[in-house]
Amino acid sequence: MRHVLADGAFIAAAQALLATCDRAKLLKSDEPDCGLLLTAIVPGSQAARLGILDGSILLALDGQLVPGHTQIETWGLRRDAPQTISVWSPGIGERTLTIMPGKMGVSMSNVTWKPVLTYAQQAQRSTVDEEAMLVACLADQNADLRETALAHVHDLDHPPSPWNSLACWVATARGHDEDAITYGFRALAAEHDRSAPYRIGDCIERAAEACDHPEAVLALIEYHHAHTATRLFRVWDEPKLQGRVAALHQLALDPAAAADRPAPRL
Repeated sequence: MRHVLADGAFIAAAQALLATCDRAKLLKSDEPDCGLLLTAIVPGSQAARLGILDGSILLALDGQLVPGHTQIETWGLRRDAPQTISVWSPGIGERTLTIMPGKMGVSMSNVTWKPVLTYAQQAQRSTVDEEAMLVACLADQNADLRETALAHVHDLDHPPSPWNSLACWVATARGHDEDAITYGFRALAAEHDRSAPYRIGDCIERAAEACDHPEAVLALIEYHHAHTATRLFRVWDEPKLQGRVAALHQLALDPAAAADRPAPRL
């Protein structure tokens, strides 16, 4: 990561951004960083009877993490037997509830990943360069500010989560697809919070589509993104596909090859 902004410009932008948030509240929040947002609770419905509040987040279905609505569409709610759901509600926290067959009586939408929640909820969060890390997490629409903030944290031996995910985001935004894949691999190895495989898989997917990289497809397969890998195979034409499959077999035989990638440019 580079110091894109000069020190004076970075300090001014960072202070302005931090002034817009309640830092203490953010760092104490237990709000999940992924799942399905539940709104428009129908009065008298299952959801209402179970005490699910508007703004609750559906986390898991029968113990299986639900990162987005496409998974609900794929798995579906049972029509012939009860099942369990894990739900987080404001002011209540996370609960496991049993729902009966039929409609829950809610509207669902994907939760937008909030990096600051991932950072705040680490078991061991370093206070070194915490302000820079918060800026990197909060600078959603400013690649220059995010990259400069990440560069301030880069000297740590073990950058805190989600440093590598955010670096992957920056590289993708810059169009540096090879670097995005490298940071994606590092994130998969170092970041183990609930939303990690899904947010990182999304970054790797976008980069893989741009540069046809077989290692990225291998990572997607290994981290439960076989459906994405299959779609990428369909995108590539037949001659490319043959070469990619051969490369995948080689990497499968020699996993260390994936770890020998050159350092990113950024």
